[in-house]
Order: sequence, then structure tokens, then C-alpha cells
Amino acid sequence: MRKLFTTLFAASALSLSAQTSLTTAVDFTVTTTGSQSFDLFDKLAEGKYVLVDFFFVTCPACISTAPYYKASFENYGCNTGAVYFISVDVGDTDAEVNTFESTHFSGANIPAVSGLEGGGDAVVSTYGIGAFPTYILIAPNGDIVEQDMWPISSAADFTNYLTTQNGIAQQACAASGINELENIHISLYPNPVVNTVNIASLQEINITEISIVNMVGQTVLTKNISSTDVLSFDVSDLSSGMYVMNITTDKGVKKETFIKQ
Repeated sequence: MRKLFTTLFAASALSLSAQTSLTTAVDFTVTTTGSQSFDLFDKLAEGKYVLVDFFFVTCPACISTAPYYKASFENYGCNTGAVYFISVDVGDTDAEVNTFESTHFSGANIPAVSGLEGGGDAVVSTYGIGAFPTYILIAPNGDIVEQDMWPISSAADFTNYLTTQNGIAQQACAASGINELENIHISLYPNPVVNTVNIASLQEINITEISIVNMVGQTVLTKNISSTDVLSFDVSDLSSGMYVMNITTDKGVKKETFIKQ
């Protein structure tokens, strides 16, 4: 069951059949936890559908549906396909949202906006969202073609809304050309990090390259690695937020998430 966020938005709580009463999108500009600006109408002008996930970090239903949202983000191209996924929080800070993302979306570069610092509270108010999570789908022409994608009990439910009802084709995420590692343990420390992030592994692996990608899919650091290199990287110039490090090895690619303070 979804939780009504009654403290701030009881007056705007809507029936569970349509969590936003809007049928046409209202433009908004917000700042992600990765310090990137996002403008809704600019993204729609690219010909993209925009799937907005309205949530807050302690919401039980947001947590339980997070794996299906993450899977759908990956099923539809990791924001390189026809659908752009963005999460809009209410009532929480950047740090709290980053912790939620790293816990529930680890390895997925899903842009997120906090309520208190990123502008999410205003967007939630504008769209009249009263129960969480609420997933809406906005077409490139600005029509809100899905006012409330619910109930969600698997990734197939998102596929029903996106593909069956709106004809959006699935698309693989941009491939690296190397299979992603599943059984190799690699960790980043310290995490969160202030200045220097280090790579550690319990197994003998040969790392050949690392790249760091921010929450909107931009590569902010790439480095070729030799066998004599120390696996420590200066990230002091990066903005605060969550990042994914793609670690290319002789056995494949491993993705690890870290938070830059």
C-alpha cells in the first residue's frame, strides 16, 4: 500500500486512481543530487518521453517498487532510449536521497532530485502528488499520458504502461563491449569520499581502465590503468553527489557506486 504524505500535502492528496489531476505537463527546472540542471520541457523537446518517479526516502512502497523501477530504467536504455527516467523527492536532503539511491539503485545512473535542496518539493506541490510513490509518464508533446502507473508489482507492470499502452520500444543500455562482472568482488573506499577514492578487491584482477559517470550519464573522469598504477583517484574537483565508477578488467566490467561529499 502506498503511503499518503499527509504532513506537507494533505490538502492536495488525490484519489488513488489519478495521483495527479493534470493532463498537460507544467514545466519545471530542478537540480539533481549530482549538481546537474534538469529542465522538463528541454528534455521533451528532444523527443523523449519523461517518466517521473515521485517518492520520499522512508516510503515503504517506494522501497518495495524500487527494484522494478531500476529494472525498467535498464530495460528502456538507461536514459539513452526513448524514455528519460528521473526521480523527484519530497521532504529530504541531497545526502538522504543519495543514500536512498546508493542503497536501492546501486549501479544504475538514475537522476534524482531532493525535495529540500534540488527543488523537488515545489514540483510535488505543482503536480498535486499526495501518495507515494507516484509514477507518471509525460509524452514529448507535453501530454501526461499516464497520470498514475499503479499498482506496480514487477517490472512487467512498467512494460505494460510503456510498451503495451504507449508503444515505446525497449532498448538496451549503451554497451561497453564487455560483459559486466557478476561474481568478482570489488569495493570502493572510503564511501562517501571527500578527496580520494580507492579500489579494493579480494581477487586477483587486472584493471585496465576506469571511468566515472555522474547521475545524468556524463563521463567526468576516464583513466587508462597499467599494472604498476596505484588504484587511488583524486575526485576532489567533483561536485557533491552520487557517481558510478565503471571498472574495466581483463575479465569484464564492474560497476560500483560511490557518494562524493
